[in-house]
Amino acid sequence: MKFIFGVVLLAAVGIALMPQRPVTPAQPAARATAPQPVQVVVVKGKRMTDVEKRAALNAEPRPETNGS
Repeated sequence: MKFIFGVVLLAAVGIALMPQRPVTPAQPAARATAPQPVQVVVVKGKRMTDVEKRAALNAEPRPETNGS
């Protein structure tokens, strides 16, 4: 237990004595241009009935039949 305490204490003193790095900003300065408006996509459509769903599924070629 004393050994672990000594290692932690030695590491803490070593880190404290290390030279400080100069502080640099994490991000570059903000641009002076105006922000662009966010584009919004609106999807409009009606729901398919069960009959329409079955017809659409039957019209598509099935991959397991290799199109034949």
